[in-house]
Amino acid sequence: MKVLYESGQTMPPQTFDAILFTAKTGLMTLSLWTDHFGSGNTESRRKTFQRLRERRIFERHPNSQATNIFVLGQEGIRYLQDQGFGYAPSPYVAQVDHDLFLAETALQLEAKGYCDEWKTEAELKVAGSRAYAIQSQVGGTKYPDLLLTQQTASNRRTVAIELEMTQKSERRYREVIHAYERMEHLSWILFITKTESIRSAIERTLRLHGSAKLRERMVFTSTEAWRVDPDSAPLANAGRTTNFAKLMETSSGRHP
Repeated sequence: MKVLYESGQTMPPQTFDAILFTAKTGLMTLSLWTDHFGSGNTESRRKTFQRLRERRIFERHPNSQATNIFVLGQEGIRYLQDQGFGYAPSPYVAQVDHDLFLAETALQLEAKGYCDEWKTEAELKVAGSRAYAIQSQVGGTKYPDLLLTQQTASNRRTVAIELEMTQKSERRYREVIHAYERMEHLSWILFITKTESIRSAIERTLRLHGSAKLRERMVFTSTEAWRVDPDSAPLANAGRTTNFAKLMETSSGRHP
């Protein structure tokens, strides 16, 4: 895909990739740009990002409390729309840490070859994806925080990731458990929890309201371990311990 600046110059592919990434996640940071999208040395990447801000491709988050968070600017949105793409809204300030964690996770797993495609909850919501909708009488319809798909020669794996930074009500977890019970096309559901008490609350609801089949597909790890290395983070699964690499070598769900 060839994208041109207003001057007629060709936009570097990694720049448009960064625009697409921000359209999917609703946010960008300087460190994400320098680590995953920029080229040249660190100083060169910083200068390039500054020029993109001057071109109004990126701009600061509208809430000043979202320190060092950038969103799509007017021109970034125009380039997207010219190519026929939509975009996710920028996250609220209270949601920034949560969404940034997931954005970094998506890039890490994609770089390691664990997925061919990934979608954020915001993307699924915009698309109105009924296959992944989680209905709630309390918080309205939600979707998996992150959805990964990987196609191999013999199999297709789909993994839903839920990042739990704050504890929800038992009723809310029950609704989530019941929704995932119906999503038999999912290979795995990974819960990444900030505290042990959050994990315990979800596991308790799973034991009371989830089937043995669902428990086989649901795995847990901590944000602390995941931040160190998604590859080596211990994943608890139905009384066993595994890791993400081993998890993606097997498939536990049925696919249409």
